[in-house]
Amino acid sequence: MKQINHLYYAVMLLLMPFCMNAQSVKGTILDENGQPMAYSNIVNKATATGVTADANGIFEIKVKGFPVTLIAKYVGYQNKTIEVASESEDVIFQLDPNNSLDEVVVTGNRAKTRTVLSSAVPIDKLYAEDLKSSGQVTFDKMLAYKIPSFNSSTQAVSDATAHFDPADLRGLGPSRTLVLVNGKKKSKCTCLY
Repeated sequence: MKQINHLYYAVMLLLMPFCMNAQSVKGTILDENGQPMAYSNIVNKATATGVTADANGIFEIKVKGFPVTLIAKYVGYQNKTIEVASESEDVIFQLDPNNSLDEVVVTGNRAKTRTVLSSAVPIDKLYAEDLKSSGQVTFDKMLAYKIPSFNSSTQAVSDATAHFDPADLRGLGPSRTLVLVNGKKKSKCTCLY
């Protein structure tokens, strides 16, 4: 008898995925002119899960049950919410433009033009005031703060490597990086501290 019960439970576990049909909602997202909105987003309000529509604005989203509230979203358009009562409904979202996207602001990371940008090698000239105003403690950190393409990796203490850190500029290796202090070579391959 125990063996029959175990067999019954095993069969039920195998058939359970086939008995549970996943419910889904299909539909289309259109703009104010009735044109499909490619790659729009559709989100289930209750679970915050979502899908992206295809190139023709057509989507299919899996839901646990009905009724379900869906939200359609697209950049530059107002979000639209629709409550779906059954799986047989074909949902059509028609999004209206959002006029709050009037201005585009572009921000940069530099206040001044870099010197000799068209040069085959990078050249940067800094003054002591520039380094002091960086707020950094070490020379390599000051340079990295003022010249974003400058990298200096700190070496672990071992042998003679504890006395210098290799530096590179715009991907050029340490043997190609030259740092001058007051017009004199600080080092060719490394920054000494």
